[in-house]
Parts: sequence; C-alpha cells; structure tokens
Amino acid sequence: MTEDRLVLNKCEQVFALVNQLYGLDLREVDIRLDLSGKCAGMAQRKQGEHIIRFNYDMMKRNINLYLNNIIHHEIAHIVCFMNPSLGENHNAGWSQVCISLGGTGQCTHEELVVYSRGLTYEYNTNKGTAVRLSERMHNTVQRGGEYHYPSGKGFVTRKCPFKIVGKNGQTIE
Repeated sequence: MTEDRLVLNKCEQVFALVNQLYGLDLREVDIRLDLSGKCAGMAQRKQGEHIIRFNYDMMKRNINLYLNNIIHHEIAHIVCFMNPSLGENHNAGWSQVCISLGGTGQCTHEELVVYSRGLTYEYNTNKGTAVRLSERMHNTVQRGGEYHYPSGKGFVTRKCPFKIVGKNGQTIE
C-alpha cells in the first residue's frame, strides 16, 4: 500500500475515534499532501472549512512518524478548532486530546527536514551529528560563519563535511 493511502486510511480510523470520543463528524475535513519545508503537518480553519496538510516528502521518508503521531497531532487541532473548550494551540487540553486519539501529545518532531526553497545541505557537526542547513545558512557557513547546536550536538563550520540532500522541498535520492 502506498504512503498516501496509508495516511488516508489512518485519518479515517482516527476520524471514527473522534466521532466516538467527542461526537464530532470529521468526514468533511480536506486532507492535502501539499506541505513542504520544515513542517510535518498543519491544521487550518479557513472560512468555515477545516484542512489538514501533510508534508509528502517527509511522509515518504518516515511513514511511521505519520502513522504513530503526526496524523493524531493534526486531527487533535481540528477537534480543538471544532470544540475550543477542549484546548487550543499546543496547551494541556490539546495535548490530552492528542493522547486520547493515540498520539504522543508532543508539539515538535526531530526529523531531518528538506527546505522548501533552494537546496538543502546535510552537514556533520564537529561531534558527528547530522544536521540540515538551508541554502542561505550553507552560504553563511561557506563564507566563514558558524552554527552552534544545543544539547551537545556540536557546531558547523566550512571545514565540516556536507552533501546536498534536497532541492525545493524534495529529497534527492
């Protein structure tokens, strides 16, 4: 089964759970696979329409991240849009809704990203950690700049090895 079909099937399963737990009908939610850049997913409410957008490139690279958390995360936002008394943004109420739907309740992911514009470069920091830089950040490093990363991940200078891994939001195989 393709990644997009797996995601759509999982959305339907979680929609059914939402109906059971919260009495909300999400069948009219528009699901799109058109997101690129650093976001894994995005929930929106526009003019009475509810939309969930997923990052197709990231989804292809790590389908389990989507099936185990990202889908639940974005659907929890839709539930809170429809019933604001449950929570908002990434507060404790939203987190509880996310967990009740089978997600982790966490706000962010640790996936390596492909930037939506220009080239994406993957560097190894001085500590050997893989990090990704946009074309603009890469150019800064190549001109002598440095990027420092927290939690002992090290730093990137122009002496660090790198490779091009993406272009305009798509992973280069």
